[in-house]
Amino acid sequence: MKENTTNFTQLFFENWMKQTKDFFAASEKNFQDIFAMKEKADFSSEQTEKMYAWIQLLKDQWRFIQLDHTLKVYEAYWSLLSKIYIEAADKLMHLWTERQRANNPVKNMQELYGLWLNTCHDIYYRAMQSSAYQTAYGDFLNETLKYWKSATQHE
Repeated sequence: MKENTTNFTQLFFENWMKQTKDFFAASEKNFQDIFAMKEKADFSSEQTEKMYAWIQLLKDQWRFIQLDHTLKVYEAYWSLLSKIYIEAADKLMHLWTERQRANNPVKNMQELYGLWLNTCHDIYYRAMQSSAYQTAYGDFLNETLKYWKSATQHE
């Protein structure tokens, strides 16, 4: 059991760190031209495609992670986190393009990241209110508590 929780925690941490690193690297590299725009008229279909491709890369990071057989007890929770992340990415894209249309473009990476964090917070907060999330999270915590109980009994 200790190995399962350690594997899940490590997998989650590694994925989170990779996403954060990828978020900043892709944004800095690909969006300088978008951040430099002052008017919505400057916003081309090529730049829109670039934004959609970037969002798709972020979403795919969660779609293609497979838990091995030792981590199946965490599958429901992981699946919900994936759904939350993908929903947040979709909402970010919507907000980002809406701001552009309203002639209030995202001006820099820091502003984009702030929009991303606010979007994630909103989506996660709403997800936490659902019975599906509460059940999956409860099961996740129960498995984690079992791990800690067994780990402390073997010390």
